[in-house]
Amino acid sequence: MPDRLDERAAFLLKIESVYSTDPVPTGAADAIYCYNLKVSPMENMDDKRSPIRPFFGADSAVIGGTRSKVEFDLPIAGSGTAGTALPAAYAAAYRAAGHSQTNNPGVDTIYGLVSSAFESATGYYYDDGVLHKIPGIRGSVSREFKHEAVPFLKFSGLGLYVAPTDTALPTLTFPATWVKPLAQNKVNTTFTLGAFAAVLDQLTIDDASNYVWKDYVNTTDDVRITDRPLVKGKVSVQAGSIASKDWFTVAKTGTPIALALVHGTTAGNKYKLDAANVLPKNPTREVKDGIVFYSMDLEFYPSSAGNDEIVERVL
Repeated sequence: MPDRLDERAAFLLKIESVYSTDPVPTGAADAIYCYNLKVSPMENMDDKRSPIRPFFGADSAVIGGTRSKVEFDLPIAGSGTAGTALPAAYAAAYRAAGHSQTNNPGVDTIYGLVSSAFESATGYYYDDGVLHKIPGIRGSVSREFKHEAVPFLKFSGLGLYVAPTDTALPTLTFPATWVKPLAQNKVNTTFTLGAFAAVLDQLTIDDASNYVWKDYVNTTDDVRITDRPLVKGKVSVQAGSIASKDWFTVAKTGTPIALALVHGTTAGNKYKLDAANVLPKNPTREVKDGIVFYSMDLEFYPSSAGNDEIVERVL
């Protein structure tokens, strides 16, 4: 028997038209160019038992149900052409994590938050000769921006368990619209917080959506997005004079301010993130390479319209 090798793997992702109904993703159309892929094909929900007995030792658990878990990172970049959506497999990560996709031809595509009508996706994880199909995937996303590094969209979610099969690796086709990502730096990235062009080191933003797997009596098992209690994050900006920007007063006042970030300079490879109501909290001094920075927690709030804590676009 030949060795099964860790480096020989593939992951496909495709939006479902009907929840948990396999849309049959293909290597030609739905290959996902991801990093740090972690798949737990089987997670049993155990009911531990501890009967009273006159001796030590455990009693076998009862299996309540079985689910799958998926995590991966996608480089944040444009769609290849301004006014077109991200590659379908990439967009599926947003859409399965409580986001809508709205295309404005020739202008941009918006990936906005939603609070209902959640979509779902099927993942195919090819583990060098073994295929794990994972239907009904839903989850949440976060974003990570670091100085001199490629920014990432980080997906985590749950899906339904399907028994694996022996299946050969597919031939993958990554379309030209999977553009080469850019590193975060002064050339590729602009950033303002409270209309102030702060010197940015790091920024994280997490939807922090609640998603749960359930198999209640008289229902089919499914993954549900049940809440988005608080979009939250963290930012690290270089410390200047109080006169230039008094982050302590901003945090003490408790009045939300705007955040804006644009990554990329060329049409077709630009990503834009806007948040109109951001509350920086608890400026904390930290030192990086001998330079003083302030690290602050961030809380993102919706307007009266809702579903706009953050708005993401590719241009």
